[in-house]
Amino acid sequence: MAINVEGVLSIGADLIIVPDWAFRYEKNKGVFDQLQGAGVTILVIPELKMAEREGRYTLGVLEEFVRLIADALAVPEKGHRLISSMQEEAKEARKLAEASSKKPRVLFMLPYSPGSTRITGALKPEQLVIELAGAVDVGLETGVVGEKEVNPEAIIKAAPEVILVHDRVWQTYKDPIDVILAIPGVAETPAGKARRFMVLPEIP
Repeated sequence: MAINVEGVLSIGADLIIVPDWAFRYEKNKGVFDQLQGAGVTILVIPELKMAEREGRYTLGVLEEFVRLIADALAVPEKGHRLISSMQEEAKEARKLAEASSKKPRVLFMLPYSPGSTRITGALKPEQLVIELAGAVDVGLETGVVGEKEVNPEAIIKAAPEVILVHDRVWQTYKDPIDVILAIPGVAETPAGKARRFMVLPEIP
C-alpha cells in the first residue's frame, strides 16, 4: 500500500513504524526520504527478513515485531504482556485445531479494488493465522510469496472451501459478498458456490 506524504504530515506524526516490505514497496520510493526531510523518524521493522530467516511466518516473527515496536515506544512491559497474551491464544488455537478432524482449505484474498485477484501466500502473517486454526493455506500451494495478483485459473485450481478477507476490505463495500463473488474465478470455487466467506478482524 502506497504511503501519502501529505496525509502523514497532516496528522503531525513524528514517528513512522513500517515493515520492511512496505519500506521497499515500489510506490513508496522517495516517500520516506521526504518524510525524514520533514523531521519524521522512520523505524523499519524487518518483518519480511525475519520471516525469510525462519522460512515461514511464525509466532516468533510476530513476537519480535511486537517487541521491537514496544521498545521503540519505551513501553517494553506492555510488549511483554501482549506477547504473553498472544502465546496463550496461540496455544488455545492449536488445542482447538488438534481436536478437530477437519482441515478446511482457506484462501486469503485482498480485493482492495473490485475484481482484484490479489491473494496472500508464504511469509505473510495471514499464513500464521490460517495454520494456527488448523486449516490449509491454499495460497501457499499456488506458489505465491507475499501477496500477488493471480489469474482466475489459479484461484479455481486452488479450490478453497473458505475465502478469508480483512475486516477493512469487508467494510469497504456495501455488498461485500457480491463484490467477492464477482472476482474472476471465485464463483467457481467451493467457497464461492457455498458463499462461505469469513472476515479477519484487524487491530484498530
